[in-house]
Amino acid sequence: MDAGGSSYEIQEEMAQRRMMHGGVVLTTTNTMVAELVQNWATPAGMELVQLLLGSAPMMRAAG
Repeated sequence: MDAGGSSYEIQEEMAQRRMMHGGVVLTTTNTMVAELVQNWATPAGMELVQLLLGSAPMMRAAG
């Protein structure tokens, strides 16, 4: 869902409807990553959290 680039809401909605009718399962990047990780408490999950925090400025703590 977060990869769309339509200029208008109606274009985005129509594109989503076409994808859904074509059998596409709509999701977001965050949801996809969380589904792949499955358990953030594992060593691999904790390592990925650090990578995500380090690469996404909006995820860093303010201050």
